[in-house]
Amino acid sequence: MTSELSRRRMLTLGAAAVAATATSGWLGESTALAHTAGERTSTTAVGDTKIAKVFGGNPLAARPMARMWFPDAGAGKDSEGLALVAKQLTDMANGGFGGVEIAFLSDNTSYDNDDAKEFGWGSENWRRILKQALRTANGAKAGFKVDITITSHWPPIVNTVDPNDDEQQQEASYAYRKITADDLSAGRGDLPLPETRTRDFSNTSSLIADFVFVDKLATATVARVASLDDSGDPVFELASLIDVTAATTRKQETDASAAAKVENGKRYAGSAAGVPDRAYAEANGIDYDDVLAKFGPEPTSSSFKGKIDSDGNRRRMADWQYHYESDLSKVGALKKYSPSSGDSLAAGDYVLFGTYRRGTGQIMSGGASVTIHNRSYATNYFSAEGVQKIFDFWDAHILDREMISLLKKNGRLGSSIFEDSIEIHADSPLWTPNLLTAFERLNGYDVAKYGPVLALNSSARFDDSETATRIGEDKNLVLGDLYETEHASLIKDWTDSFGYTYRAQAYTLSGLDIARAASALDIPEGDNSTSGDGLRNISAAVNMAGGALVSMETTTFSANINSTWHTVAQEVNRDLSHGVNRSIFHGSAFARSFNGHQSSWPGWNFWTFSSYNARQIWWDDVDTFSGYVTRSQTVMQHGNARIDLAVLLGTNDGFSIQSGNGFQSLLDKGYSYNLLSESLLDSKSAKVSGGVLAADGPAFKTLIVREATRLSVSTVQKLIDYAGKGLPVILYNTDVTRVYGTNKNNNNDTALAQKLAKLNKLATVATATTQAEILSLLDSWKVTPAALHDLAGVEASLRHSSEADYYYFYNSTSAAVSGKVTLAGTGVPHLLDAWTGEVTPIAEYVADADTVTVTIDLEGRDAVIVALGGGKASRQTHATTVSAGTVRYGGKGQLIHRAGTAGTSTVSLSTGKKQKVTIGSLPDAVSLGTGWKLALESWGPDKDANTVDPTVSARTGISFTDTSLGDWTDLPATSAQLTRLGVDSMSEVSGIGRYSTTFTLPKTWRSNVGALLELAHGDDLVAEVRINGALIDDVDQFTDTIDVGGLLQAGRNALEVKLDTTLGHRTGATTSSQTYGLTAVTLTPYVENTL
Repeated sequence: MTSELSRRRMLTLGAAAVAATATSGWLGESTALAHTAGERTSTTAVGDTKIAKVFGGNPLAARPMARMWFPDAGAGKDSEGLALVAKQLTDMANGGFGGVEIAFLSDNTSYDNDDAKEFGWGSENWRRILKQALRTANGAKAGFKVDITITSHWPPIVNTVDPNDDEQQQEASYAYRKITADDLSAGRGDLPLPETRTRDFSNTSSLIADFVFVDKLATATVARVASLDDSGDPVFELASLIDVTAATTRKQETDASAAAKVENGKRYAGSAAGVPDRAYAEANGIDYDDVLAKFGPEPTSSSFKGKIDSDGNRRRMADWQYHYESDLSKVGALKKYSPSSGDSLAAGDYVLFGTYRRGTGQIMSGGASVTIHNRSYATNYFSAEGVQKIFDFWDAHILDREMISLLKKNGRLGSSIFEDSIEIHADSPLWTPNLLTAFERLNGYDVAKYGPVLALNSSARFDDSETATRIGEDKNLVLGDLYETEHASLIKDWTDSFGYTYRAQAYTLSGLDIARAASALDIPEGDNSTSGDGLRNISAAVNMAGGALVSMETTTFSANINSTWHTVAQEVNRDLSHGVNRSIFHGSAFARSFNGHQSSWPGWNFWTFSSYNARQIWWDDVDTFSGYVTRSQTVMQHGNARIDLAVLLGTNDGFSIQSGNGFQSLLDKGYSYNLLSESLLDSKSAKVSGGVLAADGPAFKTLIVREATRLSVSTVQKLIDYAGKGLPVILYNTDVTRVYGTNKNNNNDTALAQKLAKLNKLATVATATTQAEILSLLDSWKVTPAALHDLAGVEASLRHSSEADYYYFYNSTSAAVSGKVTLAGTGVPHLLDAWTGEVTPIAEYVADADTVTVTIDLEGRDAVIVALGGGKASRQTHATTVSAGTVRYGGKGQLIHRAGTAGTSTVSLSTGKKQKVTIGSLPDAVSLGTGWKLALESWGPDKDANTVDPTVSARTGISFTDTSLGDWTDLPATSAQLTRLGVDSMSEVSGIGRYSTTFTLPKTWRSNVGALLELAHGDDLVAEVRINGALIDDVDQFTDTIDVGGLLQAGRNALEVKLDTTLGHRTGATTSSQTYGLTAVTLTPYVENTL
């Protein structure tokens, strides 16, 4: 093959191309040709109909979705707003989208607590919006999903908790003091309290409120000071810690005039806490009007004794900060203790250390306005009581009978309740009310005396820093377990109760195994932080469990409202290559806010993020883009993922988001890999059969342990078992020194060392320090990738099904790539064009007993799909080599040679024969740079329509005749035309350009001659092309090249090109960063011969 003509262009577009019909003129010496003009698909001739059926199936699950952001619940106030909701969903369904994820945001908004009562999340207006969305979706003939975020914003928040409730996120606090001679004399001492926290937390400073926090006792400890560090802080002797929690009680108040909390006839010392009342506010310089603005009014009934009344109003200072004292009389270590002189600590002193827990005070992550009336706080991820508060809120404000009925109907489509990533703000280590009991249950020892270790979260503060570190690791494992058992699993059961699934971004948290958490969900999801190996980690959980979907929050920061399809498609391609098979685009903003804030034309939006809806100039053509995504995802959802290599992470690495391509050298040779955490080796499929791990799933051929320093004993035993059954194991830069956490009976360093020694002696286990060494080992073991190649930057994925093997190739570089790939399998190779939907049998390949070798061509960041199916490849007559030009199949299965330059080409056939084709000459390329008509439709504000729907654009047309191609800013617009458009210059114009021209081909132009139409343009997109009246409305956004051979004719030809821009120039967002306009059009001829 020569580089004179892009093979991918030929393969992708060849089914629409025209074969020649004559043997004279530019054909030179050739055989007679069969006329195949106007062919659009060759599946009826020699292609596989089963592959075509899969590829063109348009399943709902494969259609793109988008987050539908609402700035408030104003749309639910009246029929006008609800009609806009219905319109947006209908537009998206008609545009080929399969659903939305409805999300309530508080960014780019401006309203107060009073407004939130009517327009906040959970208000009656919000419920009306959800019902309207569900009714509209349930009426969509082709199906349309409505996913719903679990609460407004993130993390999950409700207005029925505050920082002094156990159901709010919890963090540790602490205080310590020297045990004095007076304490020893009295046999007891006051347990010190941390400094009282008096402000909650928001990323937006104006949203922070005054609030008096309560520190609740977790443990009380006596500890000996071993030394002082360079900062003068005590370093504690770990072995000296003594738990005195059981000897610590609430302190009773003996002063009758002092404030006290009376319980069971006893007066307890302390102070009131909670939402400030007027007296506290005045005494502490707080503006009580600000308290009212943020928390709402006080309950109207003065006799109300609860915390929140039936109207949602919060009682002031409703909590109590207890004081505590500890009985020290039975602490043996203090019998011979003499405190150092003075107040300062010295080595040898003992301290009384109080470990407490309190709310984090986080109202949400990010946001410009409150989202729920009378203030919200984040719920506790680690307690069933925390998540129950969310369920209770839904029961009270959202789930009436009609809503449940609507949800159940939409839920049949696989719709989800969605929870965003774990975005906890805490100023100190995380805690939860049942931490100590859960700790003992999971780790087998009482951690109470180690309260200071858990609270300080710094091993340097203890003389035995290693043990302190390990105790902290044990705590991490507890929180990870509680997230799964007390949060995720409960939400999954709850969503199932009304027919929905649970989709979430279950990361990150120290101690939370990301892959294990993904396994606990119905649908795990990644976001921009997980690209590359992070997605390979999440998808491993799905692949090992035989799951269906790996979801992705797509193009969060890599695209915006003014991005083109080409930009977005690059991200889609990358995500698919990394294991994603369902994109949820970020996002599709609702048209307006209730008070008009930031709702001028072209409508309200969440910052500058993407907006997939009818405000976009390209929306009437969006089915081209949605079709591309749907077809690509159809392939990647079909069958089962087959992955060459399993990469095992060390225990602690499994808690962190992985990113990038950690094994680029292996990818460059065609190997695919998933990242497994230890937990996935506990799955049912994690068995070795025939030297393959998870044979009925991903079928890993080798397991690589990547740079592990921590592994469990049970994991190493599994590796021993795997290797013993023939699975090759490579220890890559792995130096495992200990288990994660403290030593336990069944998981300790001694047993680990013994197992590792045994593992390293096995014949199927090897070590490697470089990826080159890994490749050498794989080669020596004859472990080859399913898609063997030597194309740097090209990533290969495989989906296996009964009718075909589907290979997905992604070029991760910005440069075009071309080369051969050898595919495992015996089927006939087909090219699947995700832009057009065409399934084209490949006519040039080499087949042997169990592989097929084809050539692929990829533009930068582009992807191509090749399927092997439809019979044994070796039985189909095909070309094996072509010295110049390319070969394709005609509609009747005949081989047709195509040449883009003059000369002789030798075609070797699978039958053993060779044929020569000689091309005497070709027409010159035709450049169409001048003589164009341009009908320009400018988009801008529509004063009348925008009072209801600010996304509607007024469309104003102007025309240019006999113009040259180029940047729109250079168009010779008159002052009258600029006035008509309402702009000062053409640099402010966005819209649709409809170009038209005619050109003449010589009378000697034969039907065996075709041409590639190559289009160059700015930061916009070619949506349609018409050639002599024939419409081509699915244009490859990477090549911008169309085969128009069968549509050309001798003499006069008419050409029309439709170009859509972004909104950026008219809104002023991209005046300097984007260019618009068709800049060059070229016809490059070719000649075809039937062999």
